[in-house]
Amino acid sequence: MIEVERALHIILREVKVLGMTEVNFREAVGMVLARNVVAETDMPPFDKSMMDGYAVRSKDLSRIPALLTQVDFIPAGRKPSRRIGKGECARIMTGAPLPEGSDSVQMLEYAESVESGKRIKILRTVRVGENIMRKGEEASRGEIILERKTLVSPVETAILAGWGKVDIPVFKKPAVSVLATGDEVVEPENSTDDSKIRNSTSYFIVPKLQSMGINPDYLGISRDDPVILQKKLKRGLESDCLLISGGASAGDYDIVSENLEELGVHLFFSKVAIKPGKPLLFGRKNRTLIFGLPGNPLSCFTDFTVFVLPALKKMTGRNDYWNRILKGKLQETMNKKKDRTHYRIGWAEMVKGEIKVSAVHSAGSSDILSATRGNCFIILPRAKEVIRAGGIVDILIWD
Repeated sequence: MIEVERALHIILREVKVLGMTEVNFREAVGMVLARNVVAETDMPPFDKSMMDGYAVRSKDLSRIPALLTQVDFIPAGRKPSRRIGKGECARIMTGAPLPEGSDSVQMLEYAESVESGKRIKILRTVRVGENIMRKGEEASRGEIILERKTLVSPVETAILAGWGKVDIPVFKKPAVSVLATGDEVVEPENSTDDSKIRNSTSYFIVPKLQSMGINPDYLGISRDDPVILQKKLKRGLESDCLLISGGASAGDYDIVSENLEELGVHLFFSKVAIKPGKPLLFGRKNRTLIFGLPGNPLSCFTDFTVFVLPALKKMTGRNDYWNRILKGKLQETMNKKKDRTHYRIGWAEMVKGEIKVSAVHSAGSSDILSATRGNCFIILPRAKEVIRAGGIVDILIWD
């Protein structure tokens, strides 16, 4: 067995960022920018009103109320028709360009229309620049608006749209294959008897990948037959990443590792000092990373979260691929053996500025139901047997 930190170091050392491609910004959510995005124009491209109201010269409002002549109406999307002179104003809408001569906007609430709208009584003074946004205030031409390795979210797509960045360079998403193994495993539609179990691990892995914008190639279930298994493994080895569940532990019928080696896969390790999730296999063949995950659902969930997610994030070009570890105050005393680092399901919440974390009861490595009651892992160090209530522990917040 190797330690968790060592295993993660080996995995991330072997991960290579994939090549670059160009996509329409509408399809870029979940992808990572491969180059800086630079503003080609000022934003906003003109001084614009931030309120519905009247464009005025602030010095004309030195005495309140001030009576001004309305000389223009400027809706959003239309240029002003004339300059604003002494004693004049223009009705203006939010987002419309500020007319020359004016230096501020007074809100509609502080103005009254008189003389059938020809004259406007302004009831409150304004400062120079009030209720307007200057040209280039958001960003100036030539300025970097989104940095390379930024993960594109809906906020970024709005920025790309606003600056007219339609086709953008991003890092490619990995091609991922998913394979379940075991004579005892059947698909969820099939009935089971006392010797069979339904395949649940794939139906955590596949939707999780889809939530990351990765459409995996699901290879189904392989029987414990070398011919069938090797056929499916060969197909999976055509991907950037092959995720196998089951067949990674030390039983007589666990044949995944020996078949991978026959296919030329270099295995870095096959056991990690983590509970649950000890039978974790990791290897590489050419560009393909191979993870052999435990068949027990909670063990699979743990290893996927701790080891696979960081690898996939790094592969897509993200900088934030390391697990998000926070500190929390333990609410009860916890006991464990010194055999491995324990990743216990927990519930963390912020209470008066402090993160407090409580353990969630779990029946063991197959109890995936317990994960529905948690939002993090409580990380209990390998060397400790007792962690007292009130102690500070590391917690891994789930995505």
